[in-house]
Amino acid sequence: MFKSIRSKVIVGLFILVVILGTIGYFVYQKYIKTKNELDNERSISIQNTAHWNDIVKQKSDSLQSLAGLVISLNKKEFDAHKKYISQTASLQLLIDSLRVKGDAISSNGEDSLGKFIKVDFEGTKSIVKYEGNTRHYLSLNRSLYSLDINFMPIDIFSTFYRDIDGLWKIKAVSNTPGITIKQDYKIDSLFYSIMNQMDLSFVDPPEEDNHIIGLRLRAGIAGSFDTNSWYNQHTFDLNAEFYYKYLYFSYYPLTKVASAGVYVDLDFTKVYNFMKKIF
Repeated sequence: MFKSIRSKVIVGLFILVVILGTIGYFVYQKYIKTKNELDNERSISIQNTAHWNDIVKQKSDSLQSLAGLVISLNKKEFDAHKKYISQTASLQLLIDSLRVKGDAISSNGEDSLGKFIKVDFEGTKSIVKYEGNTRHYLSLNRSLYSLDINFMPIDIFSTFYRDIDGLWKIKAVSNTPGITIKQDYKIDSLFYSIMNQMDLSFVDPPEEDNHIIGLRLRAGIAGSFDTNSWYNQHTFDLNAEFYYKYLYFSYYPLTKVASAGVYVDLDFTKVYNFMKKIF
């Protein structure tokens, strides 16, 4: 009678632990999902506030650093274009006003229009390389000019990075004298969320599940509350357990017993950390 009641109590407690553990696991997962969503929304709010603050303060300069604006860059029809847009950046180049002066070389000459005085000049300013001349025909009292202008390449270098405060930014530098820039930088909201989760410098690394499939071998000493139990006569216990995810198959060679079922791991460290975050 007493043994039967004790067995039922043990079984009941086991079932209760499994149920509570399962409920706790799902509650924990829901909490983590909600927390991640709230953290992501808060991060986007901070990121976008920094963007607008930078935009207001931005002036044309040879070096710009701007926080990105998190928005949805992909519409529902983006599949039709077979591409996914993660980030966009636009640059506005401003060329400084050019005013040049310097020495010129004068010479005399004659062509079909008559005799002339020629003045040649050339030089380089910012991205402009120029070469030209003027001619003044004395007999005609007429002047002509010729000017060739060539533009050199504009060198702009951009870097996308995340700073120590967790803000995604673009840094653009103009390496060409006389060229200043303004810029804008946008980040797709889905791409932003994924990158925040993958960045190991600012979030906890994902836990690896190393217990998918395997074989456990166990050896130890076992006992029983029942004085007539086999375990009180043979205290050495040995078993092998094959498992796959939450399924297991065990074999006890000493007692010729086999068992199969499911198991649930209750990690009390996770529960403790979870309670610390709440309270």
